Amino acid sequence: MKVLAIDDNQLNLKLIDSALGSHGHEVRLLEQPADAVAVALEFQPELVLLDIEMPNRNGVEVMRDLRRCPGLTDIPIYAFTAMESEMVAAYVNPGEFTGVVRKPYSLRGLLALLAEAQKASA
Repeated sequence: MKVLAIDDNQLNLKLIDSALGSHGHEVRLLEQPADAVAVALEFQPELVLLDIEMPNRNGVEVMRDLRRCPGLTDIPIYAFTAMESEMVAAYVNPGEFTGVVRKPYSLRGLLALLAEAQKASA
């Protein structure tokens, strides 16, 4: 599965790359949220992991930009965050993010999420 991971924390990105890459997923890493639309259009991910709290441009703004792009409107976009559920809910309208992946994440849970997303897209 092609996964785009967007996070301003380089360590988080390296962990995602190592974890998912070692399980056969193609991962593209992005530290600069301003480049998200261009990278997503070029890469055509099947799933996006998107940090919410980033400098310059937060994940909610990036998610909304991605949702407005033809060809990207239906891809699953998961908030990738350490925020509490109530805080995430305060940031976004219902239905904007596909779901939430909590940091620190469980590799087993993340792989199960990807397997579920693959089944849904098949």
